[in-house]
Amino acid sequence: MPPAQIAMIAVIFDLDGTLVDSENHHFASMSAAALSMGCELSEDLASRLSGLSSEACYALLQRETQLSGSCGNFVDAKHRYYLDRSSSLAIRAGAREALTYVTRGSIPFAIASNSSRVVVDTNLAAIGMDPTKVISVSRDDVELGKPNPDPFLKAAALLGVAPQSCVAVEDSVPGAIAAHAAGMQVIGWPEPHRCQISFPRGTRIANPKALYPTLASYFGGES
Repeated sequence: MPPAQIAMIAVIFDLDGTLVDSENHHFASMSAAALSMGCELSEDLASRLSGLSSEACYALLQRETQLSGSCGNFVDAKHRYYLDRSSSLAIRAGAREALTYVTRGSIPFAIASNSSRVVVDTNLAAIGMDPTKVISVSRDDVELGKPNPDPFLKAAALLGVAPQSCVAVEDSVPGAIAAHAAGMQVIGWPEPHRCQISFPRGTRIANPKALYPTLASYFGGES
């Protein structure tokens, strides 16, 4: 059972890899952007780039590969490839049930993402959510992205609730670190092909194929 000292009243979802099956899409777009700048990325970089902002990915690639060119050019190219292929985006298996649970239960929720605003809005639309009606925080909306707590703290502020009253749902280590730093309860929901992820201590791990039971347990539902 989750800690019971403070009643949970809201949920903060990560977006990429958590609600949207987009991690492979991001890496493919990043690879295409890097290739256009004369650098070929190896597949073993995919897990290390997961959960990082485009700018942080660029910094890592500059340190460890032959990537040349400016960060701005890399990010613009990556976004262009991503948006051009956005029609193939889909909701992650198991996410629909969790979203249905919070909406039917009138549980306040928001999105805290490390992606840019244009990517966040594209992702939300791709899974049938109106970006103008969903409270969301993008990397563009905060000074520091994950693993800093800023996106989660801003999401809680927009909901008008204390961070300590929120459950955060994350598929990546940088995101989980950020949510813990914000003082939230954290559910680690790894993608099925990335179950080996070592989440920070105190993270409650959900079944990769079924988020709803673990999430509901924080609000008096299944455990």
